[in-house]
Amino acid sequence: MEWLSALNRTIDYLEKNLLSESTADVASHAGISSVYLNKGFEIMTGMSISQYVKNRRLYLAAVEILKGAKVIDTAVKYCYTTPESFSKAFYRFHGLTPLNLKKHPERIKVFQPISFSISISGGEKLKVRFENLKSTKLIGFTKTFTFDEAYKQIPVFWKEKLNSILSKCWKMNQSVISSNQITDLQKAVIENNIGCFGASFDCEGEHFKYGILGVLKNSDIEASQLGLEVLEIPDGLYAKFESVGPLPESIQAVNNEIFTKWLPGNPKYELSQGPVLEYYTNGDIQDQNYKCEIWVPLKQKDE
Repeated sequence: MEWLSALNRTIDYLEKNLLSESTADVASHAGISSVYLNKGFEIMTGMSISQYVKNRRLYLAAVEILKGAKVIDTAVKYCYTTPESFSKAFYRFHGLTPLNLKKHPERIKVFQPISFSISISGGEKLKVRFENLKSTKLIGFTKTFTFDEAYKQIPVFWKEKLNSILSKCWKMNQSVISSNQITDLQKAVIENNIGCFGASFDCEGEHFKYGILGVLKNSDIEASQLGLEVLEIPDGLYAKFESVGPLPESIQAVNNEIFTKWLPGNPKYELSQGPVLEYYTNGDIQDQNYKCEIWVPLKQKDE
């Protein structure tokens, strides 16, 4: 249950540092990597770590205002640069302004600290196999996201690339790769099958990179000139979980099972450093029988 303990340590740390300007080092106090901490936290709570902090601050700020604190002093205390920005955030959360809350204290939105406890059912619904992967270079389109907005923005990122470049390439036949009908970028997409992988990596605080990727076939390719990035998957053990059904619902359901049931209760394995990969097969992603996979890097727990 180390992972579950890490989430509770995260809450303890956040509660002690709610008035700090930054909680970027929360992962080091929780004893888990940032990318997995943020991912697990959002799966378990439905919100990012930064949103949790904002909600807690706005609730505590409302309590102080009801006790007679001035709006300007409360704004500064809870890390807002101006009373106006504080009032806007306060209204979005509570549904009324700080001054109106004094007239209607019953409308305060309560947001107490979270504590984590789950019932482990074992993961019998998941179909999984284990493989030792060799170091592999991937290439593709990458973009930096915040954990707050990733859930909404990553599907948009896929749609932009699919509509502008990938969809055109996937409709082309391999026989036209060397012809003058396609650009160097389109040729690179076809040759490297860019779009068969999605990956989250390079987590820094509240930001991480996400890639729409394929396996690099030609090491001489001028990736940066084409707006592409090359990254490497290290050697290691991966658990490959099968997802069957239309996207994104099916793969999101499997993702939730992995991070709320299978991993927390696993007696043998825990997460290791490395990207979590999404492997997409060719086919209609809205089909009820569409298959794809989530690849999770693992290491054996210490005896």
